[in-house]
Amino acid sequence: MQIGIRRPANLFGHPTDQTVQFINSDLQFDDKYKNAAATKIAFGHFPLSFTASTPKGETYQIVFANNSFSTYICGHLHAKISSKLWWLHELTIDGNEEKKLLRSFWEWELGDWKENRFARILSIDKGAVSFTDFRLSNYKSGFDTRVVITYPTDSRSMNLAETGGALIRNDINALIFSSQGVLNVTARVFDSSREFRIVEEIPLLPKSGHNLYQYQYPLFHAKWNAETYKSDNPTRYWVQVFVRDSDGREISSEERPFSVEGRGVIQSFHLLKYLLLGVRWEDLYSFLLWSNLGFLILLLTLPKVMHHFVQRSVTCQNWYHPFISYLIEGSRNRLIWFSMVTYLFWLIYMPWLWGYAMSENGEITPMYLSGWRIKDGNNILKYGGIGKVDLMVITLPFLYCVVTPMVLLIHGLFAQQGRVCASNWARKTLLAASGLVCLVHFKMCSNLMLAYGFGPVAMSLALPWAPPLLFIVSIYNTMIL
Repeated sequence: MQIGIRRPANLFGHPTDQTVQFINSDLQFDDKYKNAAATKIAFGHFPLSFTASTPKGETYQIVFANNSFSTYICGHLHAKISSKLWWLHELTIDGNEEKKLLRSFWEWELGDWKENRFARILSIDKGAVSFTDFRLSNYKSGFDTRVVITYPTDSRSMNLAETGGALIRNDINALIFSSQGVLNVTARVFDSSREFRIVEEIPLLPKSGHNLYQYQYPLFHAKWNAETYKSDNPTRYWVQVFVRDSDGREISSEERPFSVEGRGVIQSFHLLKYLLLGVRWEDLYSFLLWSNLGFLILLLTLPKVMHHFVQRSVTCQNWYHPFISYLIEGSRNRLIWFSMVTYLFWLIYMPWLWGYAMSENGEITPMYLSGWRIKDGNNILKYGGIGKVDLMVITLPFLYCVVTPMVLLIHGLFAQQGRVCASNWARKTLLAASGLVCLVHFKMCSNLMLAYGFGPVAMSLALPWAPPLLFIVSIYNTMIL
């Protein structure tokens, strides 16, 4: 994106075509001219679900899949929602001779250091990528001993293959970070099918040539018979490493399931993970936006068409459903109906509000449904459609929580006045619901004023003032008619 927009409309990352093409060409150059195979890891701020496609439709997912990435590590969401946000991306890409290839890579969300003091140790062991997260709750008092199993990897969040096929390795490795002397390191293997009984204890020694007390060499290693642990179940066998330091303390790693064949656990459906990492919000936003606008257009135009046929046909007047009567009565007032139709098309084609989109002391710019439009000093459009998908944090709540309820409630007020649902409690309910919608609307406008300036937003007609004015006029008309 050419220019940054202030919160809250900064939800997405916006790569450019040049950035994606540069990364792709650079990776292809490395694959072509370097002999050694490389383990590829990408670091970014935004999750891929909140990363928009480029103007030409390119995405990082395709680049990562085409270039056999292992992992994409991101931030943005931090640990506010969950400390275990991991997602396995699987994409089908074009291969040689018109064959389709299935490529996969992991996306791992980082915890945040600022508020939760999360840290992550990432390791690469002969192409096997793994990590360990921990929290430094009292980092000023010193660094506690940390254990990172670099191989075997966790079959829940680090293995790529669901059917196995990986080269079986007869080694087990762990990194030990400690400010004290390390006296003993032992790996224990558990069998979950036998109530997690210990099936083997394996002593780990410093890597060949390293002294046990030379802390700058934290890699510990052992050989084992990996064939013993072959299993179709990737969570049958678990491993845990125990460390005893010179102070006599015993520290252990987290238990992790492993598969020597590289099998991965088929991900069970978690709604939170799916919404945050599995959904392409850029595509979903378009669907949610236009389905709502289509519903509103149908809600406003269909009653007029039905009203026309009902007036001309006595038969239709005798059998139409009360809900149809509700819609027809809600559209009888031409002034209100025309005002709502005009307002809806204004939201589609005209600016919603004005505000300081870039900075507090910047230019006042209009916000359209298609994005912010920024002009230069000569009043000539310089940037158009800026932050279009980011506006979902404004447009979707406004359409779903204010505009749609407003249209339905105004229909209800006129239907109640027309004796379709005539009762005192019905009108009180409609008025209470209208007040609640106005309260939600007021809260949204307050947040936008804090974000983009009180004056410009307050002087905008469409978003802050139109809904309450339509409510007031509708309530007044249903009282005096």
